[in-house]
Amino acid sequence: MRVLMIGGTGAFSGRITERVVRAGHDVVLYNRGQRPQPNGLELPAIVGERRELLAHLHEIAAFNPEVVVDSICYLPAEAEDLVALFPQVKRIV
Repeated sequence: MRVLMIGGTGAFSGRITERVVRAGHDVVLYNRGQRPQPNGLELPAIVGERRELLAHLHEIAAFNPEVVVDSICYLPAEAEDLVALFPQVKRIV
């Protein structure tokens, strides 16, 4: 599967990223680019703030994610926006 990881480099989300990669999925990170990728991974990344997802939708759409994992979604409104931005994905976590 094609998995878009929003965040994906933190203490917890980095472990999720590692597991998804080990499971054989294609992964693209979307984050601020301020932390190294977990355990020396060199995954494709789209650099941007979480609140700027809409501005990067063209780049994200080129990857055509089937799953979106958002590790920095904290507010109900952010979750609602995420669902509205990605109506075609199979799963949003």
